Amino acid sequence: MKNKLFLVICLATLAFAVFTQNDFTRFLLGFEFLLWMALFVCARLLNRHIDKVLSPPPPRAGREQEIPVEVLLVNHSSIPVSEIRVDLKCRDEYTGAVQRLRSTAMLDSRDETLLRFVLQTKHYGLLTVWGDRLLIGDPLGINFASSHFSKKTWEIAVLPELTVEQDPRTVSDKTKRPVEAGEGSDGKGQDPTAAYELRPYQEGEPLRNIHWKMTAKTGEMMVKEFARDTEPMALVFLDLDTGGQTCSRDQWDAFLETVASFAASQLAAENPFEVFWLDIQAQRKQVRVRQETDAREMLTELLREKPHTGSAGE
Repeated sequence: MKNKLFLVICLATLAFAVFTQNDFTRFLLGFEFLLWMALFVCARLLNRHIDKVLSPPPPRAGREQEIPVEVLLVNHSSIPVSEIRVDLKCRDEYTGAVQRLRSTAMLDSRDETLLRFVLQTKHYGLLTVWGDRLLIGDPLGINFASSHFSKKTWEIAVLPELTVEQDPRTVSDKTKRPVEAGEGSDGKGQDPTAAYELRPYQEGEPLRNIHWKMTAKTGEMMVKEFARDTEPMALVFLDLDTGGQTCSRDQWDAFLETVASFAASQLAAENPFEVFWLDIQAQRKQVRVRQETDAREMLTELLREKPHTGSAGE
């Protein structure tokens, strides 16, 4: 607004100088030009002394949940900044729609401030966030210098709720405790299928797999990882082919919630499983799910897909 007002004043002064041939008007016009040049240079000098840091947003979020994105601005100059305009962009990977987010701030000399943006979506999917540009104004707010963020982008997966709760009633007596190496199911002899290796505990794994003796000895949570080729594994196929029918975004959300609910129920019962589907190019995608982190990775990979008619793979 200030730069437009200053432009109007300069044009009015120029018109008076042309029609009146007044020396004072010419002096005033020259002063305005020199002031504009000084502010132009000042804005570009300030641009070199402003640091901008876009903090990585959370990699996962829920639907209709506020997703914070923060930008730290630091002024290393002794000159105050009257206005800084920060532009971010957010793209919905499902629709390709890009939303521009803008916020403004003021910075005193040797000062810093933290700008907070809030993203929110009504649907599940992947969001890509990146910094677009920065407009740095001179002390009078007349000239602005443009600066750009790095080309780095961040991906946010908006996932259905996945709550895994252990229910003892869903766990059979046979699966309540893993069989120790050298211990058969009937207590006689050795069971070669019970061989396992020890590794550090990962968040979301069932507590029944913890090797308590080794944990007490090393001071670090250690779990038993059994041979994968002997582990029973259900195979689940997800059909993304709509059969030529239109699939709305709400229907796609409902489908994702159904998959998340199934995954949560299987994890609660400690039943590992594998999920596979065919993408639009008829390429097979497969994910093995043993714990909650695997389920989230599976859902994230599924978010990269879209319902399709299957014609591209025919």
